[in-house]
Amino acid sequence: MSLSNVVANNAMMGVHKNNPGIGNGNKSQDNDTGKGGSDTDNNAETTEQKTHYQYVLAIVNPLAGETGTSGYITENLVSFFGEERVVLLNKDLFADPAPLHEAIRKYAVRYMSDEEEEEEETKGTEVDVRLPTDAVDDRGTVFVSGGDGTVSYIMDQMDAVREIVEKEVGNNARGEATPRGKPIFPALAVLAFGTGNDFSNCVGFGRGYSRGGKCGPLCKEDLIEHYVQKALTARSTPFDRWVMQVVPMSVACRQNERAQQGDGGEEEEPQSPDGQKSSVTQGGLHDLFIDWDALTDDPDCKIYRFINYVSVGFDAYVTHRFSTFRKNNPKFCSKRWRNKAVYCCFSFRAAVSCSPLKGCVPSVWVSESTCGEGGYVSPAGSGSHMTNVQLPSGSKTLMLTNVTSYAAGTKPWNAGSGKLYRKGSSKSTASITPVCVNDRKLEVQTHSGLIHMGMMQMNAGKGANKISQTNDVIFFVSCCPEDIYKGKHQQPPAREGEGKQSKMSLEGAADNLKKESKESVSLYVQLDGEPIMIITTPSIVRIRELRTPRVYVRCLNEDVLLESPSEEGTEGEGA
Repeated sequence: MSLSNVVANNAMMGVHKNNPGIGNGNKSQDNDTGKGGSDTDNNAETTEQKTHYQYVLAIVNPLAGETGTSGYITENLVSFFGEERVVLLNKDLFADPAPLHEAIRKYAVRYMSDEEEEEEETKGTEVDVRLPTDAVDDRGTVFVSGGDGTVSYIMDQMDAVREIVEKEVGNNARGEATPRGKPIFPALAVLAFGTGNDFSNCVGFGRGYSRGGKCGPLCKEDLIEHYVQKALTARSTPFDRWVMQVVPMSVACRQNERAQQGDGGEEEEPQSPDGQKSSVTQGGLHDLFIDWDALTDDPDCKIYRFINYVSVGFDAYVTHRFSTFRKNNPKFCSKRWRNKAVYCCFSFRAAVSCSPLKGCVPSVWVSESTCGEGGYVSPAGSGSHMTNVQLPSGSKTLMLTNVTSYAAGTKPWNAGSGKLYRKGSSKSTASITPVCVNDRKLEVQTHSGLIHMGMMQMNAGKGANKISQTNDVIFFVSCCPEDIYKGKHQQPPAREGEGKQSKMSLEGAADNLKKESKESVSLYVQLDGEPIMIITTPSIVRIRELRTPRVYVRCLNEDVLLESPSEEGTEGEGA
Protein backbone atom coordinates (compact mmCIF):
# COMPACT_ATOMS: atom_id res chain seq x y z
CA MET A 1 0.00 0.00 0.00
CA SER A 2 1.03 3.64 -0.22
CA LEU A 3 2.93 5.13 2.69
CA SER A 4 -0.15 6.86 4.02
CA ASN A 5 -1.81 3.45 4.38
CA VAL A 6 1.18 1.32 5.36
CA VAL A 7 3.77 3.35 7.18
CA ALA A 8 1.93 3.06 10.48
CA ASN A 9 3.55 -0.34 10.79
CA ASN A 10 6.97 1.06 9.94
CA ALA A 11 7.90 4.62 10.84
CA MET A 12 6.79 8.19 10.80
CA MET A 13 7.87 11.42 12.35
CA GLY A 14 10.41 12.94 14.66
CA VAL A 15 12.42 16.13 14.87
CA HIS A 16 15.98 15.75 13.64
CA LYS A 17 17.58 16.97 16.82
CA ASN A 18 16.37 13.82 18.58
CA ASN A 19 18.83 11.81 16.47
CA PRO A 20 22.27 12.23 18.04
CA GLY A 21 24.03 10.50 15.17
CA ILE A 22 23.48 13.43 12.85
CA GLY A 23 25.27 15.92 15.03
CA ASN A 24 28.30 13.66 15.28
CA GLY A 25 28.26 13.23 11.55
CA ASN A 26 28.45 16.98 11.00
CA LYS A 27 31.32 17.33 13.43
CA SER A 28 33.38 14.55 11.93
CA GLN A 29 32.80 15.94 8.48
CA ASP A 30 34.33 19.27 9.50
CA ASN A 31 37.36 17.55 11.00
CA ASP A 32 37.93 15.34 7.98
CA THR A 33 37.83 18.22 5.53
CA GLY A 34 40.09 20.38 7.64
CA LYS A 35 37.43 23.01 8.24
CA GLY A 36 38.23 24.38 11.63
CA GLY A 37 37.41 27.71 13.23
CA SER A 38 35.77 28.72 16.43
CA ASP A 39 32.24 27.85 17.42
CA THR A 40 31.32 31.52 16.99
CA ASP A 41 32.52 31.51 13.39
CA ASN A 42 30.69 28.29 12.65
CA ASN A 43 27.46 29.59 14.21
CA ALA A 44 27.73 32.82 12.25
CA GLU A 45 28.22 30.87 9.03
CA THR A 46 25.22 28.65 9.80
CA THR A 47 23.05 31.67 10.59
CA GLU A 48 24.07 33.34 7.33
CA GLN A 49 23.23 30.17 5.40
CA LYS A 50 19.79 29.85 6.95
CA THR A 51 18.83 33.41 6.05
CA HIS A 52 18.99 32.37 2.39
CA TYR A 53 16.32 29.72 2.91
CA GLN A 54 13.22 31.42 4.26
CA TYR A 55 9.84 29.70 4.43
CA VAL A 56 11.36 26.23 3.99
CA LEU A 57 10.84 22.98 5.88
CA ALA A 58 12.58 19.70 5.01
CA ILE A 59 10.99 16.32 5.75
CA VAL A 60 13.03 13.12 5.41
CA ASN A 61 11.82 9.52 5.44
CA PRO A 62 14.84 7.50 6.65
CA LEU A 63 13.13 4.24 5.67
CA ALA A 64 13.10 5.08 1.96
CA GLY A 65 16.04 3.82 -0.08
CA GLU A 66 19.40 3.01 1.45
CA THR A 67 20.13 4.00 5.05
CA GLY A 68 23.46 5.58 4.15
CA THR A 69 21.85 7.78 1.52
CA SER A 70 19.13 9.06 3.84
CA GLY A 71 21.70 9.90 6.53
CA TYR A 72 23.89 11.77 4.06
CA ILE A 73 20.93 13.75 2.73
CA THR A 74 19.78 14.60 6.24
CA GLU A 75 23.22 15.92 7.22
CA ASN A 76 23.27 18.22 4.20
CA LEU A 77 19.73 19.48 4.72
CA VAL A 78 20.53 20.29 8.35
CA SER A 79 23.58 22.25 7.25
CA PHE A 80 21.42 24.24 4.81
CA PHE A 81 18.25 24.81 6.79
CA GLY A 82 19.21 24.22 10.43
CA GLU A 83 18.09 21.47 12.81
CA GLU A 84 14.76 23.08 13.61
CA ARG A 85 13.76 23.02 9.92
CA VAL A 86 14.48 19.32 9.31
CA VAL A 87 11.96 16.69 10.41
CA LEU A 88 12.56 12.93 10.35
CA LEU A 89 9.63 10.60 9.82
CA ASN A 90 9.14 8.11 12.65
CA LYS A 91 6.44 6.08 14.36
CA ASP A 92 5.83 8.38 17.32
CA LEU A 93 4.79 11.41 15.34
CA PHE A 94 2.75 9.34 12.92
CA ALA A 95 0.47 8.53 15.85
CA ASP A 96 0.10 12.27 16.40
CA PRO A 97 1.05 14.36 13.33
CA ALA A 98 0.21 17.62 15.11
CA PRO A 99 3.92 18.54 15.56
CA LEU A 100 4.44 18.11 11.82
CA HIS A 101 1.44 20.32 11.07
CA GLU A 102 2.81 22.95 13.43
CA ALA A 103 6.25 22.79 11.81
CA ILE A 104 4.75 23.32 8.34
CA ARG A 105 2.70 26.26 9.61
CA LYS A 106 5.64 27.81 11.41
CA TYR A 107 8.34 27.46 8.76
CA ALA A 108 6.63 27.04 5.36
CA VAL A 109 3.30 28.92 5.41
CA ARG A 110 3.91 32.53 4.47
CA TYR A 111 1.71 35.33 5.80
CA MET A 112 1.85 38.47 3.68
CA SER A 113 0.52 41.90 4.55
CA ASP A 114 -0.64 44.30 1.85
CA GLU A 115 2.64 46.21 2.20
CA GLU A 116 4.68 43.04 1.74
CA GLU A 117 2.69 42.08 -1.35
CA GLU A 118 3.44 45.47 -2.91
CA GLU A 119 7.10 45.12 -1.94
CA GLU A 120 7.32 41.69 -3.56
CA GLU A 121 5.90 43.07 -6.79
CA THR A 122 8.54 45.83 -6.91
CA LYS A 123 11.54 43.70 -5.96
CA GLY A 124 12.43 42.90 -9.52
CA THR A 125 15.19 40.33 -10.00
CA GLU A 126 17.70 41.64 -7.45
CA VAL A 127 17.12 38.91 -4.89
CA ASP A 128 19.08 35.89 -3.76
CA VAL A 129 19.07 33.13 -6.37
CA ARG A 130 17.86 30.66 -3.75
CA LEU A 131 14.59 32.50 -3.11
CA PRO A 132 11.44 32.37 -5.25
CA THR A 133 11.22 35.40 -7.55
CA ASP A 134 8.08 35.04 -9.68
CA ALA A 135 4.73 36.17 -8.37
CA VAL A 136 3.38 32.62 -8.58
CA ASP A 137 6.30 31.45 -6.43
CA ASP A 138 5.84 33.80 -3.48
CA ARG A 139 4.90 30.69 -1.55
CA GLY A 140 7.24 28.73 0.71
CA THR A 141 8.49 25.19 0.14
CA VAL A 142 8.08 21.86 1.89
CA PHE A 143 11.14 19.87 0.82
CA VAL A 144 10.33 16.13 0.86
CA SER A 145 13.07 13.53 0.73
CA GLY A 146 11.85 9.98 0.20
CA GLY A 147 9.83 7.94 -2.27
CA ASP A 148 6.45 8.37 -3.93
CA GLY A 149 4.64 7.14 -0.83
CA THR A 150 6.34 9.81 1.27
CA VAL A 151 5.33 12.50 -1.23
CA SER A 152 1.70 11.35 -1.20
CA TYR A 153 1.61 11.24 2.60
CA ILE A 154 3.04 14.76 2.99
CA MET A 155 0.51 16.10 0.48
CA ASP A 156 -2.22 14.76 2.76
CA GLN A 157 -0.60 16.53 5.73
CA MET A 158 -0.44 19.77 3.73
CA ASP A 159 -4.20 19.40 3.21
CA ALA A 160 -4.59 19.17 6.98
CA VAL A 161 -2.48 22.30 7.46
CA ARG A 162 -4.65 24.21 4.99
CA GLU A 163 -7.76 23.21 6.94
CA ILE A 164 -6.18 24.35 10.20
CA VAL A 165 -5.16 27.72 8.79
CA GLU A 166 -8.53 28.23 7.10
CA LYS A 167 -10.27 27.71 10.42
CA GLU A 168 -8.14 30.51 11.81
CA VAL A 169 -9.27 32.96 9.16
CA GLY A 170 -12.88 31.78 9.25
CA ASN A 171 -14.85 29.22 7.25
CA ASN A 172 -15.17 29.95 3.53
CA ALA A 173 -12.80 32.91 3.79
CA ARG A 174 -9.78 31.45 2.06
CA GLY A 175 -7.06 33.99 1.41
CA GLU A 176 -8.84 36.74 3.34
CA ALA A 177 -6.63 39.16 5.24
CA THR A 178 -6.08 38.38 8.93
CA PRO A 179 -4.03 40.06 11.65
CA ARG A 180 -1.13 37.84 10.53
CA GLY A 181 -1.68 38.66 6.88
CA LYS A 182 -2.82 36.66 3.88
CA PRO A 183 -1.78 32.97 4.16
CA ILE A 184 0.23 31.71 1.20
CA PHE A 185 0.42 27.92 1.34
CA PRO A 186 3.73 26.24 0.44
CA ALA A 187 4.64 24.18 -2.59
CA LEU A 188 6.15 20.71 -2.36
CA ALA A 189 9.62 20.00 -3.74
CA VAL A 190 11.11 16.52 -3.86
CA LEU A 191 14.55 14.97 -3.40
CA ALA A 192 13.77 11.36 -4.21
CA PHE A 193 15.71 8.35 -3.00
CA GLY A 194 12.95 5.75 -2.78
CA THR A 195 12.28 2.83 -5.13
CA GLY A 196 9.84 3.95 -7.83
CA ASN A 197 10.24 7.74 -7.80
CA ASP A 198 7.78 8.20 -10.68
CA PHE A 199 6.60 11.56 -9.33
CA SER A 200 10.15 12.92 -9.14
CA ASN A 201 10.97 11.58 -12.59
CA CYS A 202 7.89 13.24 -14.09
CA VAL A 203 8.36 16.72 -12.61
CA GLY A 204 12.02 16.89 -13.63
CA PHE A 205 13.96 15.97 -10.49
CA GLY A 206 15.34 12.67 -11.76
CA ARG A 207 14.84 9.03 -10.82
CA GLY A 208 16.44 9.33 -7.42
CA TYR A 209 19.50 10.65 -5.63
CA SER A 210 22.61 8.56 -4.97
CA ARG A 211 25.74 9.27 -2.96
CA GLY A 212 27.73 9.68 -6.15
CA GLY A 213 25.79 12.83 -6.97
CA LYS A 214 23.71 11.13 -9.65
CA CYS A 215 20.20 12.47 -9.16
CA GLY A 216 19.20 13.07 -12.74
CA PRO A 217 20.13 16.23 -14.66
CA LEU A 218 20.58 18.37 -11.54
CA CYS A 219 23.38 17.10 -9.31
CA LYS A 220 26.76 17.63 -10.93
CA GLU A 221 28.58 17.53 -7.63
CA ASP A 222 28.55 15.21 -4.67
CA LEU A 223 27.03 17.98 -2.53
CA ILE A 224 23.26 18.45 -2.60
CA GLU A 225 23.30 22.25 -2.49
CA HIS A 226 23.06 22.62 -6.26
CA TYR A 227 20.01 20.35 -6.25
CA VAL A 228 18.37 22.23 -3.37
CA GLN A 229 18.80 25.60 -5.07
CA LYS A 230 17.26 24.31 -8.28
CA ALA A 231 14.34 22.77 -6.42
CA LEU A 232 13.54 25.85 -4.35
CA THR A 233 13.54 28.15 -7.37
CA ALA A 234 11.53 25.86 -9.66
CA ARG A 235 8.13 26.97 -10.86
CA SER A 236 5.18 26.05 -8.63
CA THR A 237 1.97 24.65 -10.09
CA PRO A 238 -1.23 23.06 -8.78
CA PHE A 239 -0.96 19.26 -8.93
CA ASP A 240 -3.82 16.89 -9.77
CA ARG A 241 -4.61 14.16 -7.27
CA TRP A 242 -7.12 11.36 -7.50
CA VAL A 243 -9.26 9.03 -5.42
CA MET A 244 -10.35 5.46 -6.16
CA GLN A 245 -13.54 4.08 -4.62
CA VAL A 246 -14.32 0.34 -4.68
CA VAL A 247 -17.97 -0.53 -3.98
CA PRO A 248 -19.14 -4.17 -3.84
CA MET A 249 -22.15 -4.74 -6.07
CA SER A 250 -24.11 -6.04 -3.07
CA VAL A 251 -23.65 -2.69 -1.31
CA ALA A 252 -24.72 -0.75 -4.41
CA CYS A 253 -27.83 -2.93 -4.73
CA ARG A 254 -28.82 -2.28 -1.12
CA GLN A 255 -28.41 1.45 -1.53
CA ASN A 256 -30.33 1.50 -4.80
CA GLU A 257 -33.17 -0.47 -3.20
CA ARG A 258 -33.37 1.98 -0.30
CA ALA A 259 -33.40 4.89 -2.75
CA GLN A 260 -36.35 3.42 -4.66
CA GLN A 261 -38.20 2.86 -1.39
CA GLY A 262 -37.82 6.50 -0.41
CA ASP A 263 -40.54 9.05 0.07
CA GLY A 264 -43.62 8.13 -1.95
CA GLY A 265 -41.76 5.32 -3.66
CA GLU A 266 -39.75 7.84 -5.65
CA GLU A 267 -36.02 7.53 -6.09
CA GLU A 268 -33.92 9.87 -4.03
CA GLU A 269 -31.40 11.76 -6.05
CA PRO A 270 -27.99 11.70 -4.37
CA GLN A 271 -25.84 14.74 -3.89
CA SER A 272 -22.78 14.93 -6.11
CA PRO A 273 -19.46 16.08 -4.61
CA ASP A 274 -20.05 19.67 -5.68
CA GLY A 275 -23.50 19.77 -4.06
CA GLN A 276 -25.49 19.47 -7.28
CA LYS A 277 -28.36 16.96 -7.44
CA SER A 278 -27.51 14.65 -10.27
CA SER A 279 -26.97 11.09 -11.37
CA VAL A 280 -23.24 10.58 -11.09
CA THR A 281 -23.44 7.87 -13.74
CA GLN A 282 -25.02 9.27 -16.87
CA GLY A 283 -25.40 8.45 -20.54
CA GLY A 284 -24.97 4.73 -21.28
CA LEU A 285 -25.25 3.94 -17.57
CA HIS A 286 -28.94 4.89 -17.69
CA ASP A 287 -30.37 6.37 -14.50
CA LEU A 288 -28.19 4.35 -12.16
CA PHE A 289 -28.13 6.30 -8.91
CA ILE A 290 -25.23 5.73 -6.54
CA ASP A 291 -24.59 8.14 -3.72
CA TRP A 292 -20.82 7.73 -3.66
CA ASP A 293 -20.35 10.16 -0.79
CA ALA A 294 -22.77 8.22 1.41
CA LEU A 295 -20.65 5.10 0.88
CA THR A 296 -17.40 6.61 2.12
CA ASP A 297 -18.08 5.40 5.66
CA ASP A 298 -19.38 1.98 4.66
CA PRO A 299 -16.96 -0.65 6.07
CA ASP A 300 -17.42 -2.83 2.99
CA CYS A 301 -16.26 -0.05 0.66
CA LYS A 302 -12.65 0.95 0.12
CA ILE A 303 -11.24 4.40 -0.70
CA TYR A 304 -7.66 5.12 -1.74
CA ARG A 305 -5.89 8.30 -2.78
CA PHE A 306 -3.10 8.32 -5.34
CA ILE A 307 -0.83 10.78 -7.11
CA ASN A 308 0.82 8.79 -9.93
CA TYR A 309 -1.27 5.90 -11.21
CA VAL A 310 -3.52 2.96 -10.46
CA SER A 311 -3.56 -0.27 -12.46
CA VAL A 312 -5.33 -3.62 -12.38
CA GLY A 313 -4.38 -6.96 -13.88
CA PHE A 314 -0.95 -8.14 -15.06
CA ASP A 315 1.25 -5.40 -13.59
CA ALA A 316 -0.59 -5.42 -10.28
CA TYR A 317 -0.24 -9.21 -10.06
CA VAL A 318 3.54 -8.92 -10.42
CA THR A 319 3.67 -6.14 -7.82
CA HIS A 320 1.67 -8.20 -5.32
CA ARG A 321 3.80 -11.32 -5.79
CA PHE A 322 7.07 -9.42 -5.63
CA SER A 323 6.02 -7.49 -2.53
CA THR A 324 5.07 -10.70 -0.71
CA PHE A 325 8.35 -12.38 -1.64
CA ARG A 326 10.41 -9.39 -0.54
CA LYS A 327 8.58 -9.22 2.79
CA ASN A 328 9.25 -12.91 3.43
CA ASN A 329 12.87 -12.78 2.24
CA PRO A 330 14.31 -9.42 3.36
CA LYS A 331 17.95 -10.56 3.40
CA PHE A 332 17.85 -11.99 -0.10
CA CYS A 333 16.17 -8.82 -1.41
CA SER A 334 18.73 -6.49 0.15
CA LYS A 335 20.47 -6.07 -3.22
CA ARG A 336 18.91 -4.15 -6.08
CA TRP A 337 20.02 -6.64 -8.76
CA ARG A 338 18.35 -9.47 -6.84
CA ASN A 339 15.10 -7.50 -6.67
CA LYS A 340 15.20 -7.01 -10.42
CA ALA A 341 15.78 -10.72 -10.95
CA VAL A 342 12.86 -11.66 -8.71
CA TYR A 343 10.61 -9.10 -10.40
CA CYS A 344 11.56 -10.51 -13.79
CA CYS A 345 10.70 -14.05 -12.67
CA PHE A 346 7.26 -13.00 -11.49
CA SER A 347 6.72 -11.15 -14.78
CA PHE A 348 7.28 -14.37 -16.72
CA ARG A 349 4.97 -16.18 -14.31
CA ALA A 350 2.30 -13.52 -14.84
CA ALA A 351 2.59 -13.95 -18.61
CA VAL A 352 1.28 -17.49 -18.14
CA SER A 353 -1.02 -17.02 -15.15
CA CYS A 354 -2.84 -13.78 -16.03
CA SER A 355 -5.73 -13.95 -18.46
CA PRO A 356 -6.97 -10.98 -20.48
CA LEU A 357 -9.21 -8.56 -18.62
CA LYS A 358 -12.08 -9.16 -21.02
CA GLY A 359 -13.52 -11.79 -18.70
CA CYS A 360 -13.99 -9.48 -15.71
CA VAL A 361 -13.47 -5.90 -17.00
CA PRO A 362 -14.62 -5.83 -20.63
CA SER A 363 -15.09 -2.07 -20.78
CA VAL A 364 -14.83 1.22 -18.95
CA TRP A 365 -17.17 4.19 -18.65
CA VAL A 366 -15.41 7.51 -19.16
CA SER A 367 -16.59 11.05 -18.69
CA GLU A 368 -16.75 13.17 -21.81
CA SER A 369 -16.25 16.47 -20.01
CA THR A 370 -16.52 19.87 -21.55
CA CYS A 371 -13.03 21.15 -22.32
CA GLY A 372 -12.01 24.77 -21.99
CA GLU A 373 -9.13 26.66 -23.53
CA GLY A 374 -5.82 24.84 -23.68
CA GLY A 375 -7.40 21.44 -23.05
CA TYR A 376 -8.37 22.20 -19.45
CA VAL A 377 -11.01 19.77 -18.21
CA SER A 378 -13.79 21.07 -16.02
CA PRO A 379 -14.23 19.35 -12.64
CA ALA A 380 -16.63 16.43 -12.22
CA GLY A 381 -20.26 17.41 -12.00
CA SER A 382 -19.99 20.13 -14.66
CA GLY A 383 -22.10 18.58 -17.38
CA SER A 384 -20.09 15.40 -17.89
CA HIS A 385 -21.56 12.51 -19.87
CA MET A 386 -20.46 8.90 -19.34
CA THR A 387 -19.62 6.86 -22.43
CA ASN A 388 -18.91 3.13 -22.59
CA VAL A 389 -15.65 2.08 -24.24
CA GLN A 390 -14.72 -1.57 -24.71
CA LEU A 391 -11.12 -2.55 -24.02
CA PRO A 392 -8.92 -4.22 -26.65
CA SER A 393 -9.54 -7.97 -26.51
CA GLY A 394 -5.97 -8.88 -25.50
CA SER A 395 -5.63 -6.32 -22.71
CA LYS A 396 -4.07 -7.73 -19.53
CA THR A 397 -3.48 -4.44 -17.70
CA LEU A 398 -5.74 -1.41 -17.32
CA MET A 399 -3.76 1.69 -16.33
CA LEU A 400 -4.99 5.11 -15.25
CA THR A 401 -1.99 7.41 -15.09
CA ASN A 402 -1.54 10.96 -13.86
CA VAL A 403 2.18 11.36 -14.60
CA THR A 404 4.48 10.51 -17.49
CA SER A 405 6.45 7.89 -15.56
CA TYR A 406 4.96 4.47 -14.81
CA ALA A 407 6.44 1.51 -12.91
CA ALA A 408 9.80 3.17 -12.13
CA GLY A 409 10.44 4.95 -15.41
CA THR A 410 8.34 3.46 -18.22
CA LYS A 411 6.52 6.06 -20.34
CA PRO A 412 3.40 4.39 -21.76
CA TRP A 413 1.52 7.44 -23.12
CA ASN A 414 2.88 8.57 -26.48
CA ALA A 415 0.78 11.53 -27.57
CA GLY A 416 2.50 11.75 -30.93
CA SER A 417 1.70 8.22 -32.05
CA GLY A 418 -1.51 6.24 -32.40
CA LYS A 419 -5.16 7.10 -31.86
CA LEU A 420 -7.75 6.46 -29.18
CA TYR A 421 -8.88 2.85 -29.38
CA ARG A 422 -12.48 2.27 -30.42
CA LYS A 423 -13.89 -1.13 -31.34
CA GLY A 424 -15.27 -1.66 -34.82
CA SER A 425 -16.02 1.25 -37.10
CA SER A 426 -16.67 3.75 -34.32
CA LYS A 427 -14.11 6.52 -33.96
CA SER A 428 -13.37 9.11 -31.32
CA THR A 429 -13.19 12.76 -32.28
CA ALA A 430 -11.27 13.66 -29.12
CA SER A 431 -7.76 14.98 -29.62
CA ILE A 432 -4.78 13.32 -27.94
CA THR A 433 -2.73 15.67 -25.79
CA PRO A 434 0.53 15.15 -23.88
CA VAL A 435 0.47 14.23 -20.21
CA CYS A 436 0.15 17.27 -17.92
CA VAL A 437 0.12 17.20 -14.13
CA ASN A 438 -2.21 20.20 -13.84
CA ASP A 439 -4.84 19.57 -16.54
CA ARG A 440 -7.26 17.59 -14.36
CA LYS A 441 -7.08 14.58 -16.69
CA LEU A 442 -6.09 10.95 -16.31
CA GLU A 443 -4.70 8.95 -19.21
CA VAL A 444 -6.67 5.67 -19.50
CA GLN A 445 -4.57 2.99 -21.20
CA THR A 446 -4.09 -0.76 -21.54
CA HIS A 447 -1.31 -3.12 -22.52
CA SER A 448 -1.33 -6.80 -23.46
CA GLY A 449 1.29 -8.20 -21.10
CA LEU A 450 4.98 -9.04 -20.93
CA ILE A 451 6.04 -8.32 -24.51
CA HIS A 452 4.01 -5.13 -24.79
CA MET A 453 5.38 -3.87 -21.47
CA GLY A 454 8.92 -4.70 -22.56
CA MET A 455 8.48 -2.71 -25.75
CA MET A 456 7.28 0.31 -23.78
CA GLN A 457 10.29 0.06 -21.48
CA MET A 458 12.53 0.20 -24.54
CA ASN A 459 10.51 3.10 -26.02
CA ALA A 460 9.61 0.94 -29.00
CA GLY A 461 6.29 1.01 -30.81
CA LYS A 462 3.34 3.31 -30.20
CA GLY A 463 3.20 2.87 -26.45
CA ALA A 464 0.14 1.61 -24.59
CA ASN A 465 -3.33 1.33 -26.11
CA LYS A 466 -4.95 4.72 -25.62
CA ILE A 467 -8.53 4.61 -24.33
CA SER A 468 -9.31 8.12 -23.11
CA GLN A 469 -8.17 11.27 -21.34
CA THR A 470 -10.78 12.05 -18.72
CA ASN A 471 -11.45 13.16 -15.16
CA ASP A 472 -13.97 10.46 -14.21
CA VAL A 473 -13.82 6.69 -14.83
CA ILE A 474 -16.14 3.87 -13.76
CA PHE A 475 -15.70 0.18 -14.47
CA PHE A 476 -17.55 -2.93 -13.35
CA VAL A 477 -15.60 -5.97 -12.13
CA SER A 478 -17.39 -9.23 -12.99
CA CYS A 479 -20.74 -7.46 -13.08
CA CYS A 480 -22.83 -5.14 -15.25
CA PRO A 481 -24.91 -2.02 -14.60
CA GLU A 482 -28.06 -4.16 -14.92
CA ASP A 483 -26.97 -6.23 -11.93
CA ILE A 484 -27.92 -3.42 -9.59
CA TYR A 485 -31.57 -4.04 -10.53
CA LYS A 486 -31.45 -7.79 -9.90
CA GLY A 487 -34.48 -9.08 -8.08
CA LYS A 488 -36.62 -6.26 -9.46
CA HIS A 489 -39.23 -6.51 -12.19
CA GLN A 490 -38.50 -3.11 -13.64
CA GLN A 491 -35.71 -2.59 -16.13
CA PRO A 492 -33.43 0.45 -16.07
CA PRO A 493 -35.02 3.11 -18.28
CA ALA A 494 -33.22 3.90 -21.51
CA ARG A 495 -32.20 7.51 -21.93
CA GLU A 496 -33.72 9.39 -24.80
CA GLY A 497 -31.36 9.66 -27.72
CA GLU A 498 -29.03 6.95 -26.46
CA GLY A 499 -27.14 5.44 -29.37
CA LYS A 500 -27.07 1.81 -30.48
CA GLN A 501 -23.33 1.61 -29.81
CA SER A 502 -23.81 1.98 -26.05
CA LYS A 503 -26.60 -0.64 -25.96
CA MET A 504 -24.58 -3.12 -27.99
CA SER A 505 -21.55 -2.59 -25.77
CA LEU A 506 -23.64 -3.21 -22.67
CA GLU A 507 -25.17 -6.38 -24.10
CA GLY A 508 -21.76 -7.61 -25.21
CA ALA A 509 -20.33 -7.01 -21.76
CA ALA A 510 -23.16 -8.98 -20.18
CA ASP A 511 -22.60 -11.91 -22.57
CA ASN A 512 -18.89 -11.99 -21.76
CA LEU A 513 -19.51 -11.95 -18.04
CA LYS A 514 -21.98 -14.83 -18.23
CA LYS A 515 -19.19 -17.01 -19.56
CA GLU A 516 -17.08 -16.35 -16.48
CA SER A 517 -17.77 -17.56 -12.97
CA LYS A 518 -18.29 -14.53 -10.80
CA GLU A 519 -17.15 -16.50 -7.80
CA SER A 520 -13.71 -16.99 -9.35
CA VAL A 521 -12.92 -13.30 -9.80
CA SER A 522 -9.47 -12.35 -8.55
CA LEU A 523 -8.42 -8.93 -9.82
CA TYR A 524 -5.14 -7.55 -8.48
CA VAL A 525 -4.89 -3.80 -7.89
CA GLN A 526 -1.80 -1.64 -7.39
CA LEU A 527 -1.60 2.05 -6.61
CA ASP A 528 1.51 4.22 -7.02
CA GLY A 529 3.59 1.06 -7.34
CA GLU A 530 2.31 -0.55 -4.12
CA PRO A 531 -0.03 -3.57 -3.82
CA ILE A 532 -3.38 -2.35 -2.51
CA MET A 533 -6.00 -5.07 -2.72
CA ILE A 534 -7.36 -8.08 -4.58
CA ILE A 535 -10.97 -7.66 -5.71
CA THR A 536 -12.65 -11.02 -5.16
CA THR A 537 -16.33 -10.12 -5.45
CA PRO A 538 -18.35 -8.32 -8.16
CA SER A 539 -17.65 -4.64 -7.59
CA ILE A 540 -17.97 -1.16 -9.05
CA VAL A 541 -14.82 0.97 -9.20
CA ARG A 542 -14.88 4.72 -9.63
CA ILE A 543 -11.81 6.91 -10.09
CA ARG A 544 -12.18 10.68 -10.06
CA GLU A 545 -10.41 13.85 -9.03
CA LEU A 546 -9.85 14.41 -5.34
CA ARG A 547 -12.29 17.15 -4.43
CA THR A 548 -10.00 19.27 -2.28
CA PRO A 549 -7.96 22.37 -3.17
CA ARG A 550 -4.94 21.17 -5.10
CA VAL A 551 -1.53 21.12 -3.46
CA TYR A 552 1.17 23.11 -5.25
CA VAL A 553 4.40 21.39 -6.32
CA ARG A 554 7.75 22.59 -7.64
CA CYS A 555 8.26 21.44 -11.23
CA LEU A 556 11.33 21.66 -13.49
CA ASN A 557 9.77 19.82 -16.43
CA GLU A 558 7.89 22.42 -18.46
CA ASP A 559 6.63 19.70 -20.82
CA VAL A 560 4.17 18.40 -18.21
CA LEU A 561 2.68 21.79 -17.39
CA LEU A 562 -0.45 23.16 -18.99
CA GLU A 563 -0.13 26.90 -19.41
CA SER A 564 -2.77 28.93 -17.54
CA PRO A 565 -4.60 25.91 -16.11
CA SER A 566 -7.40 28.00 -14.57
CA GLU A 567 -6.11 27.60 -11.04
CA GLU A 568 -9.39 28.59 -9.44
CA GLY A 569 -11.18 25.59 -10.96
CA THR A 570 -11.62 24.14 -7.48
CA GLU A 571 -13.27 26.42 -5.00
CA GLY A 572 -10.79 27.93 -2.61
CA GLU A 573 -7.77 27.10 -4.71
CA GLY A 574 -5.15 29.63 -5.58
CA ALA A 575 -3.27 30.57 -2.43
